Amino acid sequence: MHYILFVVALLASFTAGASELNYLGAKVLADHDESSLTPEEMKALLAAQGVAGGESFGACSPPSSVAELTPFTVVMKLDASGKITQTWLEGTSAIARCFHAAISTRSLNKPPYAPFYTSFEMTWQAKETQ
Repeated sequence: MHYILFVVALLASFTAGASELNYLGAKVLADHDESSLTPEEMKALLAAQGVAGGESFGACSPPSSVAELTPFTVVMKLDASGKITQTWLEGTSAIARCFHAAISTRSLNKPPYAPFYTSFEMTWQAKETQ
């Protein structure tokens, strides 16, 4: 219940001053908007994120070391057509910055309402050798 009140208060405060939105506020909005999707809408969003994410990673140089493989998150604000109109990055690695710049120019699928917030959370998993 407290979480719902927090989200409602957060949404109200950002409606008044959307230009002041920071990463944390945008991430809360993305979690809220993503949780409002039907299973079919979520499947379509994940497919669109997969395409845009793959293209964005393709524009980046491979990491120069394992140290570069730190988790990062990009929150995206979509307009009614699915165009990414604003982004926020949490992460500082070169690949995070490159991915952020590349995905900022892309579009996803048309959201059920606008603005719509969504996030791309990247974590890395070591490949086991046999």
